Order: sequence, then structure tokens, then C-alpha cells
Amino acid sequence: MAEADGQERGSQDRGDVASLPRGRAGASSFAASFGLAALALVAALSLGRGITNAVSAEWGSTDLHAYWLAGHVLREGRDPYAAFVFARRPAVPVRYLDGAVAPRSVIQPGLGNLPANTAPMTLLLAPLAWWSWPVARGLWAASNLALLLAIPWLALGLASPRPPRWARWATASAFWSLVATRVAIGTGQTTLLALASMLGALLLAGGDAAHGDQKSRGSEGAASRTWSRTVAAGLLLGLAVSKYSLAPPAVLWLAWRRRWGVLAIAAAVQALAFAVMAALPGGGWKETLNAYLILLQMHLPQDGIHLAAAFGGSGWTALLVGLLITGATVVGLRRWPAKRREGRQEGNREGPKEGHVDGTDRPALDDDEAWNRRDATMLAVLATWTLLVAYHRVYDVTLLILLLAPALAAIAAPFAWGLTRAERNAVAAALSLGVALLAVGGEGLLGAALPDRLAARADAIAQFATTGTVLAAWLLALWLHAKAAVRDGSATATDRDSTLRTPSSNPPRIDEPPEPPRAP
Repeated sequence: MAEADGQERGSQDRGDVASLPRGRAGASSFAASFGLAALALVAALSLGRGITNAVSAEWGSTDLHAYWLAGHVLREGRDPYAAFVFARRPAVPVRYLDGAVAPRSVIQPGLGNLPANTAPMTLLLAPLAWWSWPVARGLWAASNLALLLAIPWLALGLASPRPPRWARWATASAFWSLVATRVAIGTGQTTLLALASMLGALLLAGGDAAHGDQKSRGSEGAASRTWSRTVAAGLLLGLAVSKYSLAPPAVLWLAWRRRWGVLAIAAAVQALAFAVMAALPGGGWKETLNAYLILLQMHLPQDGIHLAAAFGGSGWTALLVGLLITGATVVGLRRWPAKRREGRQEGNREGPKEGHVDGTDRPALDDDEAWNRRDATMLAVLATWTLLVAYHRVYDVTLLILLLAPALAAIAAPFAWGLTRAERNAVAAALSLGVALLAVGGEGLLGAALPDRLAARADAIAQFATTGTVLAAWLLALWLHAKAAVRDGSATATDRDSTLRTPSSNPPRIDEPPEPPRAP
């Protein structure tokens, strides 16, 4: 009896749903269902407002306007970056495929004209210039909506173990409800396209690593599939790097994983697009490169949600805080290989464990599960670090999907992550508060209901609150990464085999502990 009581208390400490009394489990299920329904309602309102702003507001799709103008210059066969530097306007009149004609000027007053992304993104968006502005921004809003709907499911492909249905919908609803997502749609930003491309590259490169890291494995057909995945990942990453402020998490993870082929193809995409621009009349490689540098310098001192903006600009205080954040990030990410070594020494005295590459500290991605907890949380740490130390506006907070997915996976499967019930509840409370702060703010649903005078103050408060929330998210990501390191690093060979998913006709539930060994 005492042993049974101890097992029950242990399962409750781990936060297993099955251990809850029936009444408490029912109340908890009702509260979760109500919370998910409320979150879905906020998400629907958020998406509706974003689309409305994109196609009807005076400032709607303002950031797209720069690439639409650049497309007009490309229609004339000229370099749009050189045209920007020398303030050359597109020639008129312009006839569009939808029958509209711009007789005097194609420039829409009050909208953006800075093509801040590099050449691949500008070339990709250039076909929109064959449509009149109302049609072009409607097409782009529809594309952004499709990307917005797909991004949570791409990010959930990085979560381990695969969350249950309620956690997947909670992740998607939380992402859709953020101010960042509706601002990205409303302003016609390229953030969602860059983020979706980055996630696609990570998924392809992760699967590539799972099947290609061990050179002794694979037939000619497997090698061909691996190369195809590498090429596709490189092409997607090459597009994502066009928005260079958003891409560092993927680039750093791929470098750490030694996916040099993917990185090389991405660099080739950028170089080829740059060469195409530089070869066009009206410019050259010096002019195009100079435009890149000018655009970078114009963005650095702007307001945003990064730490430098919170400290009033790129001063010494912001630099010092950024260095401290970077140093803590490096220490936090280097901790888990040491834990992995300790686990290997304790659990397997005869040599490196299966799942490692040549006995190094970089574990091979498992065949049946290309992503694991350590990879997912490492990306979450890098994403939050990037938001803090580099220039970012509120729409770039969409990067937090890299934290939302593994965090909700941990809440749904506390035992797999080694969380106690108190820890799981703390993570759930932190996520709920963070999503609430990032969903309602000066640029969110609250700002629309306030007078202009109060809305301006709400904007400033919301921007500061966003920076604080991202800082808290960085701490949460580091903590989850440490939990993943301890959980996996201290496992024995048998434990690791049960941790990594293997094909099974009757797999165990992810929110339950493994059954104790039977007595012989």
C-alpha cells in the first residue's frame, strides 16, 4: 500500500493527467476547452482585422508597396536598388493585366518605398507589378493569409513528442492571435514568407541530417533523396535570408549541425540574385552593394522591440546588455553537451551510444523522429536572442512560434520533458500571460478602441511590454533547453531507446510514465 501511494504521488508530481481525481480532471478539461475557445475567438478577430487593414486601410500593405515599385523598375529592365539610390521613378503610363492604367505616377502617396530585403525577395515579388495596386495588395494579403495558416503546422513539425490535437490547435490559435501576425498581414510585410521558408528549410535539413549524417548508411536512392532535400532546403533558406534580421536562428543551427551544403546553396541563391541585379542597366555591383548598405544603415537606428530601442538607441548601455544576453545564451547552449557527456559516461561504459555521430557531442537526429527536444529548444533560444539583440519591429515577434511549439509540447507531455506538475503549471501560466500581453496592446485590439491621444501612449507602453515579454520568453527558452538537456543527457541506453520514438503497433501515451519492469 505504501509503495502504491508513493507511485501515485510520483505520478502526480510529474503532472500526469491520468493521476488526477475524476472531478478535478473534468474541471481541468472544461477550463482548457473554454480557454482554447476564447483563444480561437481572439485569433479569428485578429486575422479578420489584419486582412481588413491590408486591403482597405489607407496605410494598408505599406511595406509591400516598396517591392511593388521595385517590380515596375524591373519591368523596365533596370536595377531597382540603383533606382532607389538615385531616386529614379518608374516610367509612365503603365498598363496592368487587370485593365487598369496609371497615366501619371504609379507611386501611392504615404506608403513605403524602401526595398529593405535583398535581391531574391525583390525578384520573387516583382510579378505583382503587372497588376494594379488594389489587385496586387489583395493578392499579397491572400498569400500572407495562406502562409499564416501554414506556419504553426510547420513549426509543430519541430516539436517532440508530437503534441496532441488540443495542443496543436492551442499553438496555432496563440500564434494567430498575436499583434505581430496581424501587423505583418496589415502592413504587407515579407516576414511571413521569410518565416515559412525558414521553417521549411529547417524541416528539410533536419530530415536530411537524420538520413545523411552517418556516411555508412544509405543506398544510391537514399543519397539522391538526401541531396534533393539539401537542395530544396538551401533554396528555401536562400529566400529566407533575404530578410536577414529573421534568419539567424536557422543559419546558426545549420552551422552547428554542419549542414554546409544547405548553407552553401543558400549563399549561392543570394549571390546569383545579386549578380542578376548588378547586371541590369542603370546600376552595377557597386551601386547594388551600396544600396544594401544604405538600407541597413537606415534601419539600424529605428524604433523597435529590440533592447537597443528599449534603452533609447544603440548606446553603450544597450551594447552592454546585448553582450550579456549573448554571453548567457552561449553558456546556456553549451551546457547540454556537457550533460550529454555525463549521461553517456554513466549509461554506457563501452563506447559511444547509438544515435551519436562518431562519438561526438552532436547526437544524430533519430531516423524515426528527425527532431528532438534539444534541437527545438535550441532554436527557441536563438529566436528569442535574435529578437533581443538585433533590430526588429513588432511583426518579427512571429519568430516566437519557435518557442510556442516546444513549450506547448512540454505542457502536453510533461513526463517526456521531465516536468513536475508545478513546473508544467508554471510554464502554462507563463505562456498564457505572455500570449495575452502580445495579443492585446497599443497596436492590437486595445489600441483600436482608444482615442488617438491615448492610443499613442498605448503604443509606447505596448512596445516596451513586448520587449519585456520577449526577454521573459528568452529565459523560458533557456530553462526548457536545460530541462531537455538533463532529461536526455542523464538517460541510459534503455531510457534513450524509450525516449526516441520508434515504430510500434501500440506506442505508449506521451503524457504517461513508462510501465515499471515486471518481476521475473
